[in-house]
Parts: sequence; C-alpha cells; structure tokens
Amino acid sequence: SPSTVKVGGTVTYTVYFESNGGNSVSSKTVTYNSTYGSLTTPSKYGYMFLGWYTTGGVEVTSSAKYTLTSNTTLYAQWQVNNYLISLDANGGSEIPYSTVVTYNEEMNLPTPTRTGYKFIGWQSPTGVIYNTGDIADDGVVTEDRAYYSYFYIICTCSLTKFC
Repeated sequence: SPSTVKVGGTVTYTVYFESNGGNSVSSKTVTYNSTYGSLTTPSKYGYMFLGWYTTGGVEVTSSAKYTLTSNTTLYAQWQVNNYLISLDANGGSEIPYSTVVTYNEEMNLPTPTRTGYKFIGWQSPTGVIYNTGDIADDGVVTEDRAYYSYFYIICTCSLTKFC
C-alpha cells in the first residue's frame, strides 16, 4: 500500500499492530501531526497488556502525535500474570502456607504427612482431588487457587478390633 495518502491537503498514514500472541488488531489510518486517537487493547490469556510500543521501545498512547512520514507498526508488550496458590495442610505436617506461581508454569505440590492417616491428594474448594503433581487438569496454573490436604484414616485391624 502507498505510504501516504493526500486527501484534501491532509496526509494520512497507516498504523499496523503486532499483538505478539494476543488477539488480532486491525490497522488504522492516522493523520500526520494529529493524535493516534483510540488504540485497541488486545487480550492474551494469562498476560496483562502493558501498552503499544515502537520498535525503539517508546510507548505510544492515544494522545501521542503521529509525526512519522511513513506507515509504521506498533508492538504489544505483555507482562505474564502471577497466581497465588494457598495450601492448608489440614492437620498435616507443616508446609508453606502459600506461594506465587507464574501463568503456564508447572507446579508440584508438596506431600504432607499426618500420623495415623494416608495422604490422598489436594482437594479444591469444588471437591476435585488432585495428585501432588497436577494441580490443574493439565498441571498448569491459570488462576488463583486454594487447596486442602485430603487424608484417609489408617485403621489397623485385629481379631479383637474391627475397622
């Protein structure tokens, strides 16, 4: 496409957007020496959008003036989300109460012990029990979560004691 378009004495350029893994953002036409105007905010699961930036690392906002004399591309910058994982040993051995993990990071939960009980797994508030290695369906953290240790009582049977 041409780098400039002169419409009634006004020079316009096209701004392209590279969302860097976020959803697609359509290009827009801007007028030379005018503000960029409204800039679309893309989304990317597990990340927070920080803004649109030039190849030189300068942030571009809707109020910035377009002073280039050619088309350009702006690049989305992202910050990965962190999530809080809270653990309740439920009477078991001491473990860290909570930890912060990064989106898409695998996390192995510790295995608490409790005298007279067998540890089965970590139970979510919805009742799902996870093994120590898979705190999500695929072992990847995608949100804040709380887990409670789940134990079965160990019963020793004999001729005089029934379980």
